[in-house]
Amino acid sequence: MNYLAHHFLYAEEHHLHNVGLTLPDLSRRATGRRKVSLMQPSQNPDWQLLQAGCEKHYEADDWFHDCHYFTVVSESLDQWFTAQKAKGYFVNQRSWFLGHILAEMLLDRLIIDAHPASLDHFYADFKRADLDLICRFLKDAGKQDTAPFEQMYKGFTDSEFIRYYKEDEGLVESLSRLVQRTKQDAFSDAEKRLLIDKIPHWLSLAYKTEKPHQMVRLTTLL
Repeated sequence: MNYLAHHFLYAEEHHLHNVGLTLPDLSRRATGRRKVSLMQPSQNPDWQLLQAGCEKHYEADDWFHDCHYFTVVSESLDQWFTAQKAKGYFVNQRSWFLGHILAEMLLDRLIIDAHPASLDHFYADFKRADLDLICRFLKDAGKQDTAPFEQMYKGFTDSEFIRYYKEDEGLVESLSRLVQRTKQDAFSDAEKRLLIDKIPHWLSLAYKTEKPHQMVRLTTLL
């Protein structure tokens, strides 16, 4: 799942638990152990909250990538991107990757459309958290150099880029920038236009596709 979905489906009262829900993805730029999990049990209540959030993240990724929603939406997107390659579009991007990521971003968009205040709650938790504390936790969880993570965290919280998902153009531009970060070509203007025109169709597909019981917080709003 993408950042907002992890938070929306599993957020609890404490902000550190809620930051932990996305920390495994956000901390990938920190060197060291890939999985965010404390090397030794801790009695530190802040560490326990962050660790609980991280564990929920991994649990969610396991069921999400096997669920009916993700399979249907990501495969539909993959097929469309593959068909576009034959027409000369998206030739330098990986179709399966685009389908995977866009299926997750569409889920975030459904959440934003159904519950706009979810974005305010999401970013409030991140801005409330102590970044130095989070970096100390990450080092206890096997990370080494956290400087790249610190830079990314500050940019992530300051830019609030997930708010751009509210508009079709912003969703496509966000996808293009993410593709660039994975060393694939950015979308051309023509490719962006194709995607923008298709977003309403894919949102309808995402809306209608059956979702697992773990998404009850969302499905009750749709």
